[in-house]
Amino acid sequence: DRANADKAVLNLRKRKKSMSVLGGQINLVIKDLQDGDLSARKRLFEMSFQHLKFVAYRYAHHKEDWQDILDDAYLKAFKYIHSADLSQDGYNWLCKIVQNVANEYRKIDEYPFVREETLFGDLEDEFIMSDALRRASQPDRKLIYLRFWGNRTFRQIADIVHKKKSTVFKRYVICLKILKEIL
Repeated sequence: DRANADKAVLNLRKRKKSMSVLGGQINLVIKDLQDGDLSARKRLFEMSFQHLKFVAYRYAHHKEDWQDILDDAYLKAFKYIHSADLSQDGYNWLCKIVQNVANEYRKIDEYPFVREETLFGDLEDEFIMSDALRRASQPDRKLIYLRFWGNRTFRQIADIVHKKKSTVFKRYVICLKILKEIL
């Protein structure tokens, strides 16, 4: 079966001159993953990590995000491994996933935030606000406090709570929705 997969990739490479050697090798590993060989994940990671690290670094809006981008890209690749088209270059498929994840991170940075001052309107009754915050969990209260009163960026909050910036941002949006419902 492995020999047939090798032949299929070689035939594809002959027909499509654009497929790289690395892309063909990655396609073989993707084929193994599609066939249910979970040990192929490690091979895919080892084969592509150094290459994709530079892609993630190049596309990262904030250079320190490249690791998070690459982590999320591998998770997406493994999640959608069955949709990979083996007639195309596997390396290009992985690069496109990294680029898309990097663009998602960029959108988080450019998200048109609702200013917190307008979120609560002309609410002057601090009792209502403190009661709403008491209903939130301790981590959520800390997040709201750091962002709303501490004037911290999502990156700073992520460093403080030891989470990814994207996780902090998503949790913040959820917290604001919950607070709006309570208020």
